[in-house]
Amino acid sequence: MDQTRAAFADMAAAFRGLEEVWDRGLRETLQRLDEFQQGVEEALRLTHLLVDRTPRPV
Repeated sequence: MDQTRAAFADMAAAFRGLEEVWDRGLRETLQRLDEFQQGVEEALRLTHLLVDRTPRPV
């Protein structure tokens, strides 16, 4: 019985470790997506500035 409890305790610890790794990876991915979105927004802003300053044909 003690071996069974120890095995379940080991499995629970492994799952907690896996959950921590998953959470960290998810946080890092969300941070990178946020940085990517900010870059896209900046590119759009600069593109609009460029378009606004481009002379129009007469």
